[in-house]
Amino acid sequence: MEYIDIHKQLFGHYDYNHGGSSQSLTAGDWRQLQNDATGEFTNDTQKPTGDDARYNPTTNQFDFTGLHIGDLVRIRFDVQYTTTNANTDIDARMNMAVGHANNYQIPIRGTVSYKNSGLQSPLASRIEITMDNQFTIDNPAQVEVLPENNMSVIVRGWKVIINKRSL
Repeated sequence: MEYIDIHKQLFGHYDYNHGGSSQSLTAGDWRQLQNDATGEFTNDTQKPTGDDARYNPTTNQFDFTGLHIGDLVRIRFDVQYTTTNANTDIDARMNMAVGHANNYQIPIRGTVSYKNSGLQSPLASRIEITMDNQFTIDNPAQVEVLPENNMSVIVRGWKVIINKRSL
């Protein structure tokens, strides 16, 4: 097997861009973000050879099945908030192994504070997730945010980069 073939089996990426409208968020409530993956730049042609989809727009959850212990997933989250109040804080996390007894959360970024109300600049955040256990691989994950005040968000998209450790 040639080097380029092995490289395509081990590395690749997906773009899941939202084509829908904004989503309302309620103050003080962790809320799962929605991405319908119908946006113009949704693309899975660069995924690792033989890899399955990594995001399910019906459940708005990431799917890590088929990966192995030691594999690495990098995700860039691109959103744009519209705040209704000045001085609004927003937290974001990846809720991992949803439905499993060992469910856990990974912060996506630190708290973001918006000093003014209105449409904010687009915000991109990145995380790395190592596949350290089987329950992370076998159970879905989802993006959740916690706003201090009622507001709305437009999910612009997720970029999912897969680095497989071995074949």
